[in-house]
Amino acid sequence: MGNLTDDEIRYSLTIGLPTIRYKLNNTTFSGSFYNQSGKDVKNNTISAIEAGLQVAHVFKFNESKGTQLKITLGGEYLSGTASDNTSTTNNSCAPLYGNNHMHNGYMDQFYVAGRHENSVGLIDGYLKFKYDFSSSAFIGINGNMFNAANEVYNTTGKMDSYLGTEIDFTAGYVLDKSISFQLGYSQMFGTATIQHLQKAKNPDSVQNWAYLMLIIRPNSDKNLLDFITKLIILNHNSYGIDRIENNKSG
Repeated sequence: MGNLTDDEIRYSLTIGLPTIRYKLNNTTFSGSFYNQSGKDVKNNTISAIEAGLQVAHVFKFNESKGTQLKITLGGEYLSGTASDNTSTTNNSCAPLYGNNHMHNGYMDQFYVAGRHENSVGLIDGYLKFKYDFSSSAFIGINGNMFNAANEVYNTTGKMDSYLGTEIDFTAGYVLDKSISFQLGYSQMFGTATIQHLQKAKNPDSVQNWAYLMLIIRPNSDKNLLDFITKLIILNHNSYGIDRIENNKSG
């Protein structure tokens, strides 16, 4: 064990405005802003921000059936520290609590499981489409364009700030209050810059992710028991999959 060289309390403070929404007919405007200050574990001064803004509009085609199209346009800025920074100021925003598949694309390239922490930050511009065939079935497609919020350098000089584009496709069907199904496919078109930041050596040319899940809500009502009973009758060797529901498209 090494010798203790410093013994003090260091803290960070996050204050700001959580998501504020304003609805005008079928259009919803929303935004958020946070500021972070204090000291990090290396005793650097923290000076970071997060800001988000989006607008969503719903085109209703058949209200009784629930047929509609929702289009969302937005962007998020998380400040970062230049990779050649030599000062004692840390400008990298820390979201603190990662939410899998909830922010910055479904493939969790940023701010989940330690990825992109204390780095160059992120500018995420996105466009989302979600079409509801009815109140029970939907499809959606999201596009996210990622850029570094601060300068990225490698051994030869400054790199392009463009990190890549991710496309996410989802579809779902609600059987009843207890049971629903969802599937999705995501493709990441990354650049040399994100490979450098993630220290990825010789990555595969195709970066994708797909899922299929059965969502069970045990406390909904007796319909769950009815569904399980039908499964047992149809095939006594079948097994249910219980997984936490993730963010739907749009």
